[in-house]
Amino acid sequence: MKTDNSIAIEANILAMVMSADAKARTLYPTYAARPFPKVTFYAKGLTNGKANRNTWEVMFNTFNAEQVGDEFMNTVTHEIAHMVDYTLRGKSGHDRQWKEIHRSLGGSGTRCSTYNNVV
Repeated sequence: MKTDNSIAIEANILAMVMSADAKARTLYPTYAARPFPKVTFYAKGLTNGKANRNTWEVMFNTFNAEQVGDEFMNTVTHEIAHMVDYTLRGKSGHDRQWKEIHRSLGGSGTRCSTYNNVV
């Protein structure tokens, strides 16, 4: 059973996803034609987020999100940038094109987070 705190964390992440997704839809018309990605959550491991083009899904680590608060928006824009990149090029990495997309969504353009979490 989820706690009130975990529900609040997930709601906060979902609000971040909706914001980043809306910006992506404004900036990238081809992406705007795609459905809103499925959003799922997990609470273990070192990764902050994942994007899967096959299931059209973004996944987020709620434990890490709780540790860093609003800084987690960089992770959200990171994963939405992958979804945009998959739409535009059919692939995504952490190359120049992806970095430009990430920055256009308000992200740092970095491959990995710099959070100092102890998991």
